[in-house]
Amino acid sequence: MWQRWNVLAATALSVVGIQSAQGAETSNDSAETAEVTVTGEATGSLTSVSPEESAKRKTQVPGAFTVKTTDDMELGRASNFEDLLQRTPGVFLQSENGSEVSKISIRGSGITSGDEPLGVMFLMDGLNFN
Repeated sequence: MWQRWNVLAATALSVVGIQSAQGAETSNDSAETAEVTVTGEATGSLTSVSPEESAKRKTQVPGAFTVKTTDDMELGRASNFEDLLQRTPGVFLQSENGSEVSKISIRGSGITSGDEPLGVMFLMDGLNFN
């Protein structure tokens, strides 16, 4: 009895599969769409101000900070974060056993304990980097 039901079910599935394949073949007509042109202006980063605006705000901060831009990365051989900050005044970077992890100290603050920096926040496009 079960054998008869299995054969019947297999036959029904085969017929349904053939019909849907035939239906798919006949509906290959491609629809034409009109050309759409989008114009607008770049707004920059959604999370932080531009490097130029950061440089303007530099005079309003009662401390020192350095703004690094993509131009700084292109001028030097900055292949990683350590290379980018290498010539920044007051920043000391030390590779840890030749790995990608660097110990970072900025003007004496943020001396690392293990791999976690204390008191230093690195931001990239306004988002926390560390």
